[in-house]
Amino acid sequence: MRILAVDDNPFIRDFLPRILEQENFPNVVTAASGASALDILATSGQQFDCLLLDIVMPGMDGITLCRNIRTIEEYRHTPIIMLTLNSDGESLEQAFAAGANDYITKPFEIKTIAHRLRIAERMVVSSEEERALARSEFEENTEVGHHSFGLNDAFHIEGVDQLIRKFSLGNFVSKIPKDDLENYLVFACQIGNAGDLYSNTTSVEFIDVLSTLAKSVSMTVNCDRLLMANCGAGSIMCITSKNSLLSRPPIDALVQEQFDKFGLRFGSGREAGLMISAGVPIHPNAHRTQRVRTTFGRAVDRAIKREQVKLKLMKRTV
Repeated sequence: MRILAVDDNPFIRDFLPRILEQENFPNVVTAASGASALDILATSGQQFDCLLLDIVMPGMDGITLCRNIRTIEEYRHTPIIMLTLNSDGESLEQAFAAGANDYITKPFEIKTIAHRLRIAERMVVSSEEERALARSEFEENTEVGHHSFGLNDAFHIEGVDQLIRKFSLGNFVSKIPKDDLENYLVFACQIGNAGDLYSNTTSVEFIDVLSTLAKSVSMTVNCDRLLMANCGAGSIMCITSKNSLLSRPPIDALVQEQFDKFGLRFGSGREAGLMISAGVPIHPNAHRTQRVRTTFGRAVDRAIKREQVKLKLMKRTV
């Protein structure tokens, strides 16, 4: 694994290569600034497999550097691990929104760094399985119901602010300090009849619906401390710090209002006319090893139950 470590502290730049070599990561290049790092990425003949970025640096900070790196085609999906003096939630959320996949808190132990780098190696495999799709890739495919992705695929959609990979969102949730769990709320937003939508839309239309749902959630919550991921089957997973808006569920009426304002229409000219359901927000599960699976599962279940309730109410009013 070829690693680029960026830190303005000369001690860290000297320390990292030596300790990583002991853990069988001998190929480490260092940079003292964001500008220097970008120069190295532009001129290096061999691509790096993982990037370690200090968050707090003079000039270009690590979050800005991360955002710039993600604009480089070769590094759109390369694992990026942030180095931080503390687990300040706001900075980390900004880093993940900029494209980071993980973080390590200083002062770090050798075993911790090695462990996170091995997770980064698995991240590369996960990234290949969790495809990143851009709308432009499918503009020529106008066949309804014929997609190169499955309904349940948790693919990443590029170009939507605060929407990150499911793997990265799970990574973020898994590392929230136990004492801080009460400050976070998780909820899922579900597209009604997602299976029918999948079968009766083109790939561009289906991606547009998911993108619009994520944008609608972002506009509704209106919080920098929001992260989202596509979890498949028409579900967008969301996590944010405590927000007064989320203390008054259901929030799906507000998300629906924003969604409808986009005025989505399909190729036939018909309005999308989709129902959005959002589950009651929950706190992340306290058990670290089971946190992601349990929390995401409960959030999706609540969104689906909310959809079922809304459908029953609609039938009664017909």
